[in-house]
Amino acid sequence: MRGHHVADLDPLGILDTDLEDVHPPELELSRYGFTERDLDKQISLGPGILPHFATENRKSMRLREVIKLCQRIYCEYHSLYCNHYH
Repeated sequence: MRGHHVADLDPLGILDTDLEDVHPPELELSRYGFTERDLDKQISLGPGILPHFATENRKSMRLREVIKLCQRIYCEYHSLYCNHYH
């Protein structure tokens, strides 16, 4: 996949991420046969289908929620602080 094209790689806007302003076709709903109407359909969670998103109280999610969660996990910025001691 090419999710790095939609990830927030520079949340402070300090550096040029040097990526083309492209939205890869692999990240389009239509690539997988979905439309905007499918975003509110429930998807069953379980073995083979997003098993780590399932909880005791949650056995299904809307496609919209799955996409939003994946965006939060894979596309938002994360911080890491390292200190090097000599």
